Amino acid sequence: MCPSASTPITFALIAALPREVRPFLRRLASTWRLPELPVAWRFQLGEWLGIVAVSGMGADQARGTARHLIEIYSPRMLISVGYGGALKPELAPGTVVLGQEYRHYDPHGPTLTPVCSPWAGPPVQELVAHLQAAGLPAAAAVLVTTPRIIVKHREGAPLLVLANPVLDLETAAVATAARAAGIPFLGLRAITD
Repeated sequence: MCPSASTPITFALIAALPREVRPFLRRLASTWRLPELPVAWRFQLGEWLGIVAVSGMGADQARGTARHLIEIYSPRMLISVGYGGALKPELAPGTVVLGQEYRHYDPHGPTLTPVCSPWAGPPVQELVAHLQAAGLPAAAAVLVTTPRIIVKHREGAPLLVLANPVLDLETAAVATAARAAGIPFLGLRAITD
């Protein structure tokens, strides 16, 4: 039975591409398509009700989807999920990284701007330890959102001073929307390169 539209949403996951959430959706017992968004599903996970939405690539798309989800569904937490590119070889492909900090990077400046976002859950290092105990390669990272895909060895050099920098195109935008709404946020990326 599909939960009613008035059932409170515990969390909303936002990914840029359908392939970033397909494995998660396949593991769920049941999902319901949401007609209010182009590509989105509701799901029940134990006692929690959640939403998975596909925003499209880039900060503008992610920000718009996050604001739309907040306005319509009032989730208690936003989670940005998807792929990311590591700048240091310590983070091998397949590693799951959780954001301990969020930054926006403009390679033209170059400027690196912190994005503060509330998190009310257990410490990120504790979550990483749980993932590692379950046998997953996991690490904490600084998730850095760029305005476009950059050439890491040329444009990413200023980021090497950060601890475990991981690049993506959406996280900082979703973090900013969560901060504006005063709701907790977590960024989660799987390293592809």
